[in-house]
Amino acid sequence: MKVSTSAQKALLALSDLEREIKRAKLQLNELQAGVALESLRGELRAASERFLDAQNRYDSMTVEVSRLATDLELVEQRLARDESRLNSMSNPKEVTSVQHEIESLKNRKGLLEDEELALLEQRSAVEAEIAEASAQRKLLTEKVSALETSSGVEMGKVQSKVSTLETQLAQNRAGLPAELIASYDRKSQRSLAVAELNGQVCGACNLSITSAAFNAIAGAPADELPSCPNCEAFLVR
Repeated sequence: MKVSTSAQKALLALSDLEREIKRAKLQLNELQAGVALESLRGELRAASERFLDAQNRYDSMTVEVSRLATDLELVEQRLARDESRLNSMSNPKEVTSVQHEIESLKNRKGLLEDEELALLEQRSAVEAEIAEASAQRKLLTEKVSALETSSGVEMGKVQSKVSTLETQLAQNRAGLPAELIASYDRKSQRSLAVAELNGQVCGACNLSITSAAFNAIAGAPADELPSCPNCEAFLVR
């Protein structure tokens, strides 16, 4: 096909523009899909779930601590009452009975105190979990907000870039012969339509061209636009 050297260069630039547009659109699709943002949101949901779980356990423990405190108070009241009664008793049988009850109450008090102490320690550990999960949730919330803002700004930039490139592409296509554009579009449907000849290698398919075919291409006039014998892409020398 007879094509001026300037038109050949313009065709090569046209192909570069199309590839740049494809890359920009891919970037735009990734931004719209929000892969990084969704990953952060997933981390935020997980942190919120850990926070709520720890908070629920803390609340349950607080209720149990309150119950133990009430039981301990009742035991102490009964113990004080029995010790007071013991001081005023003279009947040996009654004294022995009250002493047994006092001993039982002291054992019960010790068990309640041990249980309360263990529960308070557990609750303290859960309180640390809550603080950690809360801090992480706050940090992730800030990250999500920042990424949402930056993603919106970046999407605007990429959309503007795509619009500019598409305008430039339309202008470049309009400046080339209709027959050349038609051939270019047909080749584009299969693979890369045009590339530079790098030594004896096609820049489109990256395959070496046989010596005979290369000699024919190299010997063609400058305004002749040859095609790769392997992939049929136009070759700009």
